Amino acid sequence: MRVFLGTGLFGYAALLIGYIYALFIRSYVHFYEKPSGDILISVLFLVGSFLAFRKLLQKNEQLKYVILATIPMALFSLKGFFWFYANTDYLLLYNYVSTFLLGFALASIFKFPITEKRFKIHYLIFFFFAIPGFLIAFFSRQFDLVGTLILFVMVAFASREWKEQKALSLAVIVISLGLLIVSFRIEQPKFFESQKKYEDLVLLSEETKFQKVDVTTWKGNYWYYQNGVNHFSTIDSWLYFEPFVYPALSLINPEKVLIVGGENGLIAAELLKQGLSIDLLPIDPEFVAIAREEELFTKFNLDAFSNEKLNVIDDFTFDFLVENKETYDLVFVDAPDPVDVLTNQFYTQEFYVMIDNVLMNNGLFITQSGSPYYATEAFEMLKRTIQSVGFKTTSFHNQVLSLGEWSWIIGSKNGQLKSELEKASFENFDTKWLNHEAMQMMLSFGKSKIAVDSSLNTMADPKLFEYYLEGNFGLR
Repeated sequence: MRVFLGTGLFGYAALLIGYIYALFIRSYVHFYEKPSGDILISVLFLVGSFLAFRKLLQKNEQLKYVILATIPMALFSLKGFFWFYANTDYLLLYNYVSTFLLGFALASIFKFPITEKRFKIHYLIFFFFAIPGFLIAFFSRQFDLVGTLILFVMVAFASREWKEQKALSLAVIVISLGLLIVSFRIEQPKFFESQKKYEDLVLLSEETKFQKVDVTTWKGNYWYYQNGVNHFSTIDSWLYFEPFVYPALSLINPEKVLIVGGENGLIAAELLKQGLSIDLLPIDPEFVAIAREEELFTKFNLDAFSNEKLNVIDDFTFDFLVENKETYDLVFVDAPDPVDVLTNQFYTQEFYVMIDNVLMNNGLFITQSGSPYYATEAFEMLKRTIQSVGFKTTSFHNQVLSLGEWSWIIGSKNGQLKSELEKASFENFDTKWLNHEAMQMMLSFGKSKIAVDSSLNTMADPKLFEYYLEGNFGLR
């Protein structure tokens, strides 16, 4: 039995090497526009290091134990790739060095042949095992197999070397098991799970009971997705959040402000700059925990959730809006895009009745309203739905580079506010982009060529999300 297990070391190690190498090739394919050059260099590194180390092995037989490097490489190559891409500018250096070391390990496995006879046939045997390992890692996206492969390599090595290298065999068993335990305790990088949906690297991927939150990066900037739809990007976040916040602040000097949703903290950060005290009623409390703790959020929301002027309300969204006795003079609604029935409810007639319940008679509320051009039916239906509750609406839009054309709707009981917004100067606010000229531009929509019906969006008859999904900006 021991001899049988020992002779299997060559095959197990070949399978593991193919498995590891696929991870590096995938990194080039997934994250580079023209990966062929990097893949060619990687192949040359692998072949070159294999040939160089093969000569060294002829002079020093003890170097064959480099085969054991496959164990930590298999465990940490994917996590190491994740760390280097997320934290440094040296990903290619990491990949090239790792591929170079992999070539060393590749040469060493030929010092543990299945049989001494017809040694050249081991090159064919190697490909017989390595190719399945490569294909499994490259196409299946299943990485749990790595632990099993390492156990096979560990047991095969110990079985083969036990008679002459008891101390080394025991050390390999103990160290391998220790590395497996350490690896399993390190949080698995989730970017490959969501990566097929994105061209850029996914740095964070969390799923709450309510939605999927992904953060991607490219050239030092970050894109933030909710349910697969880009919500904002650090490359131009002010083009989205300044129109969301400051037009309303130019119309009213609020004493009591409520944010419904807004779990990423970006609206709160803008309001806190003005010294305002804010209540935030999360739709998704788990998302608040992410934005409160993850540096990918805190460095852009200015650590808003640690500010004593921001009060996060611990209550179910609808319960608070129906039962709360306090009222606000300014309410922001920053809900996830209506991509399904669940998110659709935050854009319904019933929901806006609830908003009216917490709004002072002379108060304002503002909501994001999607793209007026890519989802015109949804945009027009949302306006009608808000108006059906008794609000007069004022709409404006902006070209956000990372989102496309986006819009917002202000609801007021006292009349349309377009003429007042046309006069707004924003000189009292420290904005990066928004000014008097920009506001005038945002209020202009031109002529609409799309015919729309007269239906409303209600919880009993949810239609908005169906119109919304006919747009072309969602990821499926």
